[in-house]
Amino acid sequence: MNIWKIFINEVVLEKIVSSIEKVEEYIQAGESFVVEQTPLVVNEIIMWGIAKNVFFVFVWLFVTFLLYSVFNKHEKKCFETKTNDFPFKEFLYIFKYLSLFFLILVFRSIFKLCFVWFAPRLYIISEISKLINGNQ
Repeated sequence: MNIWKIFINEVVLEKIVSSIEKVEEYIQAGESFVVEQTPLVVNEIIMWGIAKNVFFVFVWLFVTFLLYSVFNKHEKKCFETKTNDFPFKEFLYIFKYLSLFFLILVFRSIFKLCFVWFAPRLYIISEISKLINGNQ
């Protein structure tokens, strides 16, 4: 009976040692993967932040220009005729104030772009904290 216990203990011990060795190999492989990929991930986060904010600057500028041009085109027509034939004269001012709102969004996107451009480490930290906290 003691021989079986010793044999079983040795087999279990060998299995434990081989499992620990495999875990160490996986940890070392994971560590080297993280070391190799971290600069690429950081670069991609910064480039995505720049691209996203440049895209939104152009989108908000386009929308602002579109709304403001509609306002100017119809405002001149309404005030040149001096009549109320344009039924939505009051709505023209909505276009004007909407264009101001989108202009504010342009400046917001420019500010975020400057944040990514001039403080990339702080931007990386904020993006990682958003990922950890689940705030997207």
